[in-house]
Amino acid sequence: MRKILSTAIMLCITCVTFSQNISLKGILKDTANKTLLRYGSVSLLRPKDSVLVKFTRSNTDGAFELKNILPANYILLISYPGLAEYVDIVDLKKDEDVGSVAMVTKAVALQNVIVRGGGAIRIKGDTMAFMADSFAVRDGATVEDLLKKLPGFQVNKKGEITAQGEKVEKVLVDGEEFFGDDPTLATQNLSANVVKEVQVFDKKSDQATFTGVDDGIKTKTINLKLKDDANKGYFGKLNLAGGLPNRWENTAMINKFRQKKKMSAFGVMGNTGKIGLGWQEESQYGGGGGGMEMEISDNGDTYFNNTDNEFGGMDNYYGEGLPSAWMGGLSYGNKFDNDKQNVNGSYRYQKQRITGGSSNISQYILPDTQYFNNQRSQSVSSKFRHKANLSYEITLDSTQTIKFTANGSMGESLNNSSFNSEALTGKGSMVNQSERFSNTLAKTGSFNSSLLWKKKLKKKGRTLSVSISENYNDNNSEGKLLNYNTFYTGGQFLKRDTTDQKKENDYTGLTIKSKVAYTEPIGKKGIVELSYAYNVVNSESKKLSFDKKDDKYETLNAVFSNAFKFNIGTHVAGAGYRFTDKKINFGLGGNIAQANWKQTDLFKDSVRKYDFTNLFPRANFQYKISQYSRISFNYDGNTTAPTLNQIQPVADNTDPLNVYKGNPALRQSFSQNFRITYNDYKVLSDRSIWTGITFSPTSNAFGTIVEIDSLGRNTYQTVNVDGNYRVNLNIYSGFKWAKPNIRIGLSGYGGVNRNNGFVNGRKNVTNSTNFNFDLSFNKNVEKKFEISLQNEVGYNISKSSIRPDVVTKYWTYKPTLDMEFILPWQIELSSDINYNWRQKTSVFDNNNNALLWNAAIEKKLKLKTDMKVGFKVNDILNQNLGFNRFINSTMVSEKTYDVIKRFWLLTLTWNFNKGPKKGDEW
Repeated sequence: MRKILSTAIMLCITCVTFSQNISLKGILKDTANKTLLRYGSVSLLRPKDSVLVKFTRSNTDGAFELKNILPANYILLISYPGLAEYVDIVDLKKDEDVGSVAMVTKAVALQNVIVRGGGAIRIKGDTMAFMADSFAVRDGATVEDLLKKLPGFQVNKKGEITAQGEKVEKVLVDGEEFFGDDPTLATQNLSANVVKEVQVFDKKSDQATFTGVDDGIKTKTINLKLKDDANKGYFGKLNLAGGLPNRWENTAMINKFRQKKKMSAFGVMGNTGKIGLGWQEESQYGGGGGGMEMEISDNGDTYFNNTDNEFGGMDNYYGEGLPSAWMGGLSYGNKFDNDKQNVNGSYRYQKQRITGGSSNISQYILPDTQYFNNQRSQSVSSKFRHKANLSYEITLDSTQTIKFTANGSMGESLNNSSFNSEALTGKGSMVNQSERFSNTLAKTGSFNSSLLWKKKLKKKGRTLSVSISENYNDNNSEGKLLNYNTFYTGGQFLKRDTTDQKKENDYTGLTIKSKVAYTEPIGKKGIVELSYAYNVVNSESKKLSFDKKDDKYETLNAVFSNAFKFNIGTHVAGAGYRFTDKKINFGLGGNIAQANWKQTDLFKDSVRKYDFTNLFPRANFQYKISQYSRISFNYDGNTTAPTLNQIQPVADNTDPLNVYKGNPALRQSFSQNFRITYNDYKVLSDRSIWTGITFSPTSNAFGTIVEIDSLGRNTYQTVNVDGNYRVNLNIYSGFKWAKPNIRIGLSGYGGVNRNNGFVNGRKNVTNSTNFNFDLSFNKNVEKKFEISLQNEVGYNISKSSIRPDVVTKYWTYKPTLDMEFILPWQIELSSDINYNWRQKTSVFDNNNNALLWNAAIEKKLKLKTDMKVGFKVNDILNQNLGFNRFINSTMVSEKTYDVIKRFWLLTLTWNFNKGPKKGDEW
């Protein structure tokens, strides 16, 4: 007999009694038929192992009574044929009468699954929700601290979140965007104590949500559902910190929520590395401008990406260098006119400055030899940006809505960098030396908007929708490049060349997309969607180089200059089918896109045309094993057209030691992704399992031919290859060791990659494998202490067919110990220790291990218990080290770079939360 749990909590806190003869009674009622339920099964279970303690049945009047019960916590389990089971956690200290117990049908239970007290996780549909109060965090903890404790979640040093093996791209607050596209603004600034639930799901597009037919566009999303009290007043957080050597870290955020009206403001500034620009900003902020890559997305949209930062340097902060950052913004949201109108808007200002240097040692693996390259660089970069977002949705009537969105930005970046390198043979003889100095000033601007009209027709499931959007980008930059290269043969000087040029890059692009979609129900459980889209891309690019003559940069260098216009028209036809049942739902569909691409060379007055037909199939299947267990299968495939640079590259002398040439014979590649996931949650034992495996083969993949000459110069060309694939596995299991009350987590992830290419005329197959295993323990005693121990072990191995005798393999080990103690006199002591151990290799034999120890002490103020003062020290042993290893088919490299080392701070933290006063209005 299939059993579906529907749980509700009634926590009874009463005075302590020492009676050994406690009774529990109540009455069973059917809420649907409004009748008393006789002969219902009533069980009392022991929570730690679900052993039966007492059992009875209700009488003809629906009443039941359990007698002679010892005082303790129990699970009350009631079942009745045809109705959902009732589960309640009861704390019996005296005779209890639970009154009328409402039993509901299984159909009703399926629509609204609620788990409280007895479990920390809910599953409803495709959404998994974690009860925030079930995961203890320290006072003043942020949402990011909370996420680190949730099963299946990881948060790295950059603030990037991985949930169930997938990167989280968006964080919502009560279902709405919070300051646009930067998830860290919510996770690093909102306090954990205002969050009721953390929901994780694959957010579908507005179109797919409306029609019910999957269009393949999904975004891994977290929604922070706030507590009811948070929506009835204002709350916020203030952090002030300063110390030596010249370190500061200040943040402030205030949120005022009043029913459906929400306002937030924040400001942050710091140079400790914990405050930086959002980790999704890289492709949207600053940049050199001028380089275009054509891409065709999964839904058939064709667009250009401005990817070229010609002058290098550190544009974004990911732990490398010494940063200073300033940010501030405002956000507003409101629903009015009986929720028929919904408006959300935000503004953000960002400024950042990064200085730093790095060293890189590389080993190049060739068929008949090896050589080594040593590189050093210094960089200073700064930038700022203004960005605004707006969305407005109106419900015209019960059948149709209109949604408008818009966002725009403008910014400026400045970069100065120096670079030098030397290439050596395996015996230590000099091959070449290079010095490069560059500076650039770049300005960027963008404006994007969209309009979506949705209409429900008379027949249920029959819908019509129309959308149109535009994307405009304007990027330009100006800078100078000075480059010296010296070449040797047999260790003796051969020649030297010099480049001294001014660079000007300009790019403007406008993309218009339109789409119409229609859905029609097929039977009672199926629905089909038909769609058509037409997209237009018009863009213009100029990349100019001027040689120095008579101390002026006025002589145009035609070899390294170009000007192009691009015009692309794309027709996209799509079809999809979705079947939905209680246990099974699946979908099939896909798009076919036909793109006409016209490239006009404004310098040569020539025209080239390309036509591409692209296929994007997709399929997904989900089976509900039980309400808390399911298995899913997803498949998608896509063709990728070669980029302009791969077919016909523009000459680039930024790095004469690495030259790229085109391949007009390139064909499109076709990639497939097969993904199986399984998750299971046991309510009573609080045990969760999540696992997923992905297999991704690619036909006609874009491989690389590398030709390396005797002077150490690399020439690259893209070619089509077969046999490339990757396999990724993620698994997590979490459970509670009941008696010592310790939560244990076991997780593992790894991948196998196979890549094909050619090195100096010989085929090269590179097989690389990596895996990581993590075992963690967490012990928490509320208002006393919390100790967490995490052990992460990793292994990497890479082997190429051209040199099977040269194998790169190494282990890594990273134990981390986090401790928090609540001491008398309202003192909080915390410390974290982590050790980074990296196995040495034959090439990289330096000691790059580091023991990092941080500690802090805080005390609540006597007259203001929501305010704390403290002292903390970062990297007490002064061993912090910037380090990274990289492996590809022909090279292994090790990079070290400047990072923030030991410093101390005096801190003041204020978490405030206040409900509304009577009559309080905005």
